[in-house]
Amino acid sequence: MIRILYDGDCPFCAKYTQYTQLKRRHGDVELINARERLDLVEAYAAQGHDIDESFIVEVEGHVLSRGAAMAYIHANLAPKWTGLPYLAHQGFLEAIYPTLKGGRNLALKLLGRKKIRS
Repeated sequence: MIRILYDGDCPFCAKYTQYTQLKRRHGDVELINARERLDLVEAYAAQGHDIDESFIVEVEGHVLSRGAAMAYIHANLAPKWTGLPYLAHQGFLEAIYPTLKGGRNLALKLLGRKKIRS
């Protein structure tokens, strides 16, 4: 089972999960809107994974966040036609992640939505 915890109120996060077609292509992927499962948000936070800093991917007990989470999705779950498998380099994704997070935070602010753990 693969569990992906994301911000369902973030337009980028929601579109990303739709674009990668995770549910349709992989029946064993559990997509969870973090705003609906604050118990999981706090459990992952206790392990050092802040949902407001990154979406979270759990695979066979291993928890990934930031660039590592994106690299896993791109390399193992995203269809080739999306182009994402070619962007599965963790170092590259770690480098651009602050910009992606900044875009999410700006979008939430413009839409009048709060961060999940605020």
